[in-house]
Amino acid sequence: MSDVAVTATDRPGEATRRAHETYWAIVRHQFAKNRAAVAGLWLVCLFFLAAIFAPFLANSKPFFLCDHGRWSFPLFADLTSSDLVIFAAAGCVLLWWVAGRVVPRGWFGGHPWFGMFFLFAGLFVILSVAIELTVGERNDRTDYRSLAGRPGVRAVFPPIRYSPVETDLAIRRTPPLRLPGHYLGTDDLGRDVASRLLWATRVSLAVGFIAEGLAVVIGVALGAIAGYFGRRADFIIMRFVEVMICFPAFFLILTVLAFFGRHLWLIMLVIGLTGWTDNARFIRAEFLRLRNQEYGMAARALGLGWVRIVFRHLLPNGIAPVLVNASFGVAAAILIEGGLSFLGFGVAPPRATWGTMLNEGRENILDLPWLIILPGLAIFLAVSAYNLVGEGLRDALDPKLREA
Repeated sequence: MSDVAVTATDRPGEATRRAHETYWAIVRHQFAKNRAAVAGLWLVCLFFLAAIFAPFLANSKPFFLCDHGRWSFPLFADLTSSDLVIFAAAGCVLLWWVAGRVVPRGWFGGHPWFGMFFLFAGLFVILSVAIELTVGERNDRTDYRSLAGRPGVRAVFPPIRYSPVETDLAIRRTPPLRLPGHYLGTDDLGRDVASRLLWATRVSLAVGFIAEGLAVVIGVALGAIAGYFGRRADFIIMRFVEVMICFPAFFLILTVLAFFGRHLWLIMLVIGLTGWTDNARFIRAEFLRLRNQEYGMAARALGLGWVRIVFRHLLPNGIAPVLVNASFGVAAAILIEGGLSFLGFGVAPPRATWGTMLNEGRENILDLPWLIILPGLAIFLAVSAYNLVGEGLRDALDPKLREA
């Protein structure tokens, strides 16, 4: 797969460079040529940063408070276990990226994966201890903005000084840029729209990635078994896939939520359990082609186990269509969650979601048009960004669609 065709149009030195590039290096190079896909990727990264650092960007509690020499850290003390998990996961990804480029490949038995594992575990433990040591009283209702205005009191607040659930009926229905601090206005209950949009990013990205991640795991596992073993296993799994396709996924999700309640984890679980069929069919088709390749037959002739053959030799060469479909699947999951929340079957209040904000704006579409425009624009940008990334991956992975 590392062999690269060299053309007469290559610049001097270009042929040698391309001949020594790995397959995924070529994919990255081709992806970078697609400016729309790169812009979509940057937009996805921006949404991720907003979701990760939402408590530090929009919060009614200050980073630190100095009251006549007594120091406290209300924002850090109010962080929840969900915040801790998100920060730890982001730190692990960052360490994985850094370690993959810094740690020599000769360490830890020829690869830095073991070392990175201990770094990830250490980060999680350190972060857990640090947060727990600073935890104070949960659901602190102190008015820190009024407290910070007193003589002898200093405080540093986030850029948006309002929480997503904070209500103030005295300033409700305020258009954007009319009140200091309320950059995108307020809703019918006086809640800051910018804060709610920012925190709703967490829900949408969590639903998209966790639901599609579950769909990828199930689809890859069943598709690999069907494509590698064939015959009876293929027949049974593909009949099951056809049965799942017959059910309308959206109405099946509505039925499950109507019986078991509006829980975020249940929404992600149901979306993932109903969205794996395409991934299974893609992997099955790839495995039917790859199992008869020379390296597949050689692995079987050497007596290697099917688990090693499937996950070590076949899957890395057949995962490309699933990666493309997963990008589109994340966008589809965000749309499904937005549709459920818009219909009133999504995440229960007071948690903010883009679909819930659309539902609230629908009831006051003439009086509060910004409650329709702003969350609708957020959904449009998120879905468009993932679709652009998916199209860029498709073009980069398909040799027939690559740019010269």
